[in-house]
Amino acid sequence: MNYTSYEELHILIKSVLDDNYAVAAANIVYLEELTKKSYVIYMTQFRDILTHLSHIYELENLFDDKTKASVLAQLERIKGHLERIVIDSYQKICACHIKTIEDSVQAREWPAIKTQIAQQIRDLRISKVDIASLSFKEKKTNFQKLIKYMESIINKFQLTFSE
Repeated sequence: MNYTSYEELHILIKSVLDDNYAVAAANIVYLEELTKKSYVIYMTQFRDILTHLSHIYELENLFDDKTKASVLAQLERIKGHLERIVIDSYQKICACHIKTIEDSVQAREWPAIKTQIAQQIRDLRISKVDIASLSFKEKKTNFQKLIKYMESIINKFQLTFSE
């Protein structure tokens, strides 16, 4: 990440936000719809993102090497916040889906379904043990696959979401 003009800086900021802002916002809305709860923690995270963004615009002489380093550090912080929101919200969505499935299927079916979900988590390497070895993009893709898998179970059994 580097820039030599205001236009390049704008493109850089836009790319950092575009990569994950929409996904994070959509996940939060979906999660709130699933749970009928408001997730204030995410509002705090977005406030932090805006704070880092405003720090960039408060800097003078944006093309000085020291200032560029500060700008890039702020962008990394923004990126980190967004990535944490995306992964955390995916984990919460998965937990909601698991609860929905567990609460809705017959007790005798749950152990087999739970095993299938656990196998999927293991195959996608998003267990607590394996997830650290994945890049953010891999985590994001694998959580999307897991959510689709769980939604297929929900659709198969025509379940309604638990509150």
